[in-house]
Amino acid sequence: MVLPAALVAVALTAAQQPGWDRTRLVDVLDRMIVSGEPRHVDHDEGQELQALLTTALGRDDDPELKSLAIRAAIPVVPRIDRPLFSLADPGSLHVRASRVLTLPWAVAFTATLEARPDSGAWRRVARIPSGRDFTERLDRVFPRAWLSPGFHDLQVRARIQYDALPDGLPREETRALPSLHYGVWSGAIEARAVTRFVERGRYVSVARLDAGLPDVPLAIWLMQLPYAEPGVEAYWRTEWCTLAAHPSGEGQTFSDVCSVAAFQAPQGTVAEVWVKIGDVVIDGEQARWAESEPSLEGAFLRRSGRAPIRLALLPTVVTAAEQAWPTPALLVRPADMTVN
Repeated sequence: MVLPAALVAVALTAAQQPGWDRTRLVDVLDRMIVSGEPRHVDHDEGQELQALLTTALGRDDDPELKSLAIRAAIPVVPRIDRPLFSLADPGSLHVRASRVLTLPWAVAFTATLEARPDSGAWRRVARIPSGRDFTERLDRVFPRAWLSPGFHDLQVRARIQYDALPDGLPREETRALPSLHYGVWSGAIEARAVTRFVERGRYVSVARLDAGLPDVPLAIWLMQLPYAEPGVEAYWRTEWCTLAAHPSGEGQTFSDVCSVAAFQAPQGTVAEVWVKIGDVVIDGEQARWAESEPSLEGAFLRRSGRAPIRLALLPTVVTAAEQAWPTPALLVRPADMTVN
């Protein structure tokens, strides 16, 4: 028997409701305001949250719960994509501001994102309407001084102007957001620590990454593989390691840093090798960039799809037909499952 999705949702909510009370509801909303998680309300904790919040808001006149629900309905969550970069190829500021919760009243706003280094003056870096995400290169939103060689820490806040809300609720808010941390490398002395951090991925021995490979630096080994354009070097960048296995970043923390080499192989195939080189330890508003022994996070092939591959097999599989690639693991969201 296949149950209708609505009946399954009701059954799950009823079974799980005893684990919820007002304290947990407030805790989850507080967490959403900061982290933006959960991002979806059609499964798991998000589904429970939406159902119980709707009931609570319809039953009680609770100003605190109303205020928290409004702030959590469309979280504002910034991060730096490609956290270590050269000024010639800068990273990006990405801000999630997509709607998550549905409330009994409309919630819409415009958020002015402001940032400052240490105790400097606040500076506007973006203006973001609710309900959509924002991505822009850092050299287009940050002043040049914030992109000088070395590591940087920025405090971030959002000045939010709501369009309309129920009577008695504030129409404006200044919200502290998670701090941003990144590094800029160059030939300057100030950037030596950043450059040394990044180059760990290039010069690690491939024998350390896969015991079946020779003891040569990864950058040199990659040059021996079949490229679509011979003589063109791999494109190197940094990424948060969690994006290797979870490209959407949903439900993940962003702390481990990877050096990523990508190159175009014949037949339109793109190969990527992800090597963890360290992590970012946050202490208040400051970050400590801790180097680690380079380790393989993953290797992948992309054409119409994306498949993980053992590093030692890359030289032979990279030129093979896509049908011959290893079968990728399937990740199925609970919302896509049918109960029989």
